[in-house]
Amino acid sequence: MDKGTRGGDENTGTTTVGKRVTFFHIPAELWRHTLSFVGFRTSVLVMRQLNHFFHFLVTGYHQVGLVGPNHKPEGEVNTDGWCLQGRAWLKDLEPIPSFAFYTILRTVSALPDDYWPHVKDTQIHTIENPQPETKIEYITNTLRDSKISSLLIHTNSFSQYSFWTKESLELLVQALPDSYVKKICLFGGDSCCEALSKVLASTQIKHLILDPETTDVGARLIAPSLNQSQITHLDLSVASKITSSGANAIIKGLENSRVTDLNLGDKACNS
Repeated sequence: MDKGTRGGDENTGTTTVGKRVTFFHIPAELWRHTLSFVGFRTSVLVMRQLNHFFHFLVTGYHQVGLVGPNHKPEGEVNTDGWCLQGRAWLKDLEPIPSFAFYTILRTVSALPDDYWPHVKDTQIHTIENPQPETKIEYITNTLRDSKISSLLIHTNSFSQYSFWTKESLELLVQALPDSYVKKICLFGGDSCCEALSKVLASTQIKHLILDPETTDVGARLIAPSLNQSQITHLDLSVASKITSSGANAIIKGLENSRVTDLNLGDKACNS
């Protein structure tokens, strides 16, 4: 007979023998709720190594060591508060552990081509600097199908994307109204401003960063669309080619807009 705990009935005075309760009997939902309160790096990642029960509880996988995008979690995983801080440069991590890709990554750079179609099933919310050879179609489809809220193509990599044509940039911008993107920085300078000005009013973008290639021409192109948009933060701090002429056009375009934070930087108003 299993060891157990004795209980009784106050009315009859009888006793019962209950089965021994272990952590295996505790509902998985309660475990997941409990784990959401403990340290991710210090506790959760350690607990998954205890045994297969905790490995499945934490990762959602019965099998250990799965890598790549073709292995979605088999079970429900509570990801509240579970994330790796900072940017993950995925080109250097490939093959990427499936658990990390689907559950704990939030900001990624240099996403390999075969991972793009699966972003919609992850917790990733920010994409920075796609690999230069990445096809525009991968990015546009991901923006439409996922909940990516930030797309940041930093212009320190501008020359790497020189093979992307103006038509490619327009395709990327045209995907924005059907996306959840709220923060954006795109290379492309004046061409980007021209493309954005046509769709800005139909997007959810609240934070716009103009890149260093943007000149007064681009500033004047995008200025009239600012008061029709949802933008609250406008950053010109790295747009060093914008002079006082372009800055004045931007400021004029802010009349009756929602912008509450304008960052001109040290060089944005050079005359």
